[in-house]
Amino acid sequence: MGSAQVAALSTDQVKALRNAQVASINTRAITGLTTDQVASLSASQVSVLTTGQISALTTTELVAIEDQDIVGLTLQQVRAFTTGQVAALTTSQITNFSNKQIAAITTQDLPSLSTTNVVLLSTSQVQSLTRLQIVSLSTDQVQKMEGEDIAVLLAAQIAALTTSQV
Repeated sequence: MGSAQVAALSTDQVKALRNAQVASINTRAITGLTTDQVASLSASQVSVLTTGQISALTTTELVAIEDQDIVGLTLQQVRAFTTGQVAALTTSQITNFSNKQIAAITTQDLPSLSTTNVVLLSTSQVQSLTRLQIVSLSTDQVQKMEGEDIAVLLAAQIAALTTSQV
C-alpha cells in the first residue's frame, strides 16, 4: 500500500485494520496517514507499529497519537523516536508516559524535550531517568526542574550532574 492509498483510507477503515495489517504498512507509506487516521488508531494498533514506522512518522502524526494510546508504546518504539519527535511531544503525552517509557528516551533525543515538558515530569518520572540521561539534559532543562523533582534524585543522578547544570 502506497502513501496515497494509505491517505485514502477513511478513519473507520483504519480502525478496522488488523494489527498485522497495520504492522505491514510500508515505512514510506506511513507518512501518508492523516492526523485523523493516526488519532483513530487503537492502543493495540499503535503497539504493533514497527520501530521503522515510528521513526518515519511526522511530528504532526506522532502528536496525533491519543493519550490513552501513547501508554501502549513499547520501549523499543520510544527508543526509535527521532529528536524532532521528542521535541514535538505534547504535555499530555509526556505526562502519560510510564517511568519506563521516560527512561527509554535516548540520550541523543532527551535534550530536545521542551523545558515545559521537563517541568511536567512527575517525581517518579524524574527518578526513573538514567545517569546518562541526566548528563544529557541541558543546563536549562535541569534548572527548570521543580524543587520536589530535584529532591528525589538518587545519589548516582546527583553525581552525574555537571557543574554547568548545577
